[in-house]
Formats: sequence, structure tokens, C-alpha cells
Amino acid sequence: MTSLHTISYISRASESLSEADIIALLKLSTLTNNQNGITGILIHSCGNFLQVLEGQEDALIAVYEKIKVDERHDTVFEIYNCSSEYHVFNNYNARFSLLDSKTDLIALKNYLRRSGYSGDHNEMIQKLEPFLDLNEF
Repeated sequence: MTSLHTISYISRASESLSEADIIALLKLSTLTNNQNGITGILIHSCGNFLQVLEGQEDALIAVYEKIKVDERHDTVFEIYNCSSEYHVFNNYNARFSLLDSKTDLIALKNYLRRSGYSGDHNEMIQKLEPFLDLNEF
């Protein structure tokens, strides 16, 4: 039996990625993660990615191992990788979501405030803050 797990990381997008490549990546990530029962978010802003993945530990580890060697980004900096008591993003926008507009960022900020996130997730939420800056999007 596997346990609930959360992995969050920041990475730098490859300079060779076009806007169309990034949009395709975001959509594929959403589809794949939803099919695998993984909740969370993926944000691209200012040449960087931030992703939060939540789900069963074995599924997340398998996905994360692929992510770490993906040539579409580099400089993967792990923020959070540990067991979790609950999903932060379980009810956010119907499972795994990509954020690609200011409206999405506003909705996420409002959701996080309402959900009363606390405890172990505070560090992860603090790391999200720069990506939630509406002026940078």
C-alpha cells in the first residue's frame, strides 16, 4: 500500500522551448496527471516552471523521476518531497490544473486562502508566493 505524498519543485524552462511547446507541455501534463489520479498545479512564468504534485507515493516518484531528466527544463530545485496527511489541491479546479492567466492565479490565491492550508504545507505555500505575483504573469 502506498501513502499520500506531495512533491513540489521549481525549474528553469529550456531556452529552446517556444510558447507553443510550453502550452503543449502544460496541456499534456494536465491530461497525464489527471489520468494517473495526481492532483496539483503547474505554472509557467518568467521562464520558470513551478509544479506541485500530490498523490500516491509510488505514482509520484515514478512521474518525478521522468520530470527530473526531461530536457525541456533544467536546474530542478526540489522544494517539498514528503508524506502528506491531505491534498492541498484536491478540490482545486477539478484535480490537476495548469495556470495560464491572471484569472487562474487569482482563483488559486482565493482557493488557498479559503482552504485554510496549514502545518506541513506552509513552507510549500510560501514558495508558491513569487509565482502568484500577478505583476509577473
